[in-house]
Amino acid sequence: MSMQKQDILLFAGYARLPENIVSGHGSDLLTLELEVDLTTDLIVDASCSSIPALGQKFILDLLIGYDLKQTLDSPKDEIQRYFCGPAKKAVLAALEKAYAGYLKEKNSILKDE
Repeated sequence: MSMQKQDILLFAGYARLPENIVSGHGSDLLTLELEVDLTTDLIVDASCSSIPALGQKFILDLLIGYDLKQTLDSPKDEIQRYFCGPAKKAVLAALEKAYAGYLKEKNSILKDE
């Protein structure tokens, strides 16, 4: 693994979709993955499964490049305000879980220093 890649970690959050949503993959789980550069705390890539392509694009455009040193208030507020799909709560829950994984790892690194 290159030196540069060692500072990039993948954090995933999962949440149940509402019962009235059937994903194309037959899963009732939404997965949100964040690829984070721990030297800059920027989200360098992301993926979101189990929602339609335009919804995925909206979420990814919002998250990629976001600085996780800030709170999640800005992306959460934008999702709350502009994402009007039935999976909104699942997206927000998965984002919180992925962010919690990031915080746990970041705090562990800071503790070890």
